[in-house]
Amino acid sequence: MVGEFAVGLADRTFSIHHTLGEPMPVASVTKLFVAVSVMRQVQAGRIKLDDPVQRYLPFLDRPWAARVTVRQLLRHRSGLPQPETVVRNFYARTDLKTDAVALAKELGECDLAFEPGSRFEYNNTDYVLLGAILTSTLEKSLEDVLREEIFTPAGMESSGVITGRRVIPLMPPSYDLDDGPSADARFPAHQELANYSGAGAAYSTARDLLAFNVALMGDDLLDRKFRDVMLESSPDSGFGAMGCWVYSIDFSGLGSVRIVERHGAIAGYNVVDLFAPEQGISVILLCNISSFAEPQTWMREGLAYRLLELSMAR
Repeated sequence: MVGEFAVGLADRTFSIHHTLGEPMPVASVTKLFVAVSVMRQVQAGRIKLDDPVQRYLPFLDRPWAARVTVRQLLRHRSGLPQPETVVRNFYARTDLKTDAVALAKELGECDLAFEPGSRFEYNNTDYVLLGAILTSTLEKSLEDVLREEIFTPAGMESSGVITGRRVIPLMPPSYDLDDGPSADARFPAHQELANYSGAGAAYSTARDLLAFNVALMGDDLLDRKFRDVMLESSPDSGFGAMGCWVYSIDFSGLGSVRIVERHGAIAGYNVVDLFAPEQGISVILLCNISSFAEPQTWMREGLAYRLLELSMAR
């Protein structure tokens, strides 16, 4: 490990500094956990990538459910719309049951936005449905699925899934600092994080994310054959793979280096998790300010890229 650092204030009202090991919502990094969990079921023969969604969620009775496949959900090629298009104020609703199947039933009452498989279009509905497929297949809650399929085998001791309004110990509040570093500039989330389910309801720590990266690149979570399928990407999908992006960057002295990246933002929290599998290098950033600049690693810009560049030079 090159280094690990906790910088800045976790709580600006009480001037409490960040500490190593504190958990934060990891937003769409949840999708990477879900994608690996699905591929573990594919590896075990419980799920088939080209089966229609309806095979695993028979309560979905719209015609698209018999056409959209698990693979298309994983690759954001399903043609399904965003959740807020289907359910008004989806992310702010306090009256929704937040177990994965209940949310899938809410979102299942929709029509396609485009022909399945015809193009890539990022949306959260795909991964809410994938979370439901996991819970239905394994007959467990999403929290239990991710704990048993990802967190425990990877040695992630401080990770979990936000459910309801449960308080996560040591999790710092988030802040909106676009108007200056005011101590009371709490981020006005008005969001129920549990509603994101398989699309964004997990929380974790930097150390746990490193443990996940190491486990994924080894054989602890997936055999190489299934990991390779998961990490396939192409320019026509913006280099989108299953639950992440996979692309290459040229580094002096190393040539073309493959990068796996997942980042997310939710309710003022931001996270970047990127790693170079062949070099065994990870760069992980978590923060609790909404004004954190979106990573532009593929354009050789931003803090994550600079840290990656320094690591490559060692």
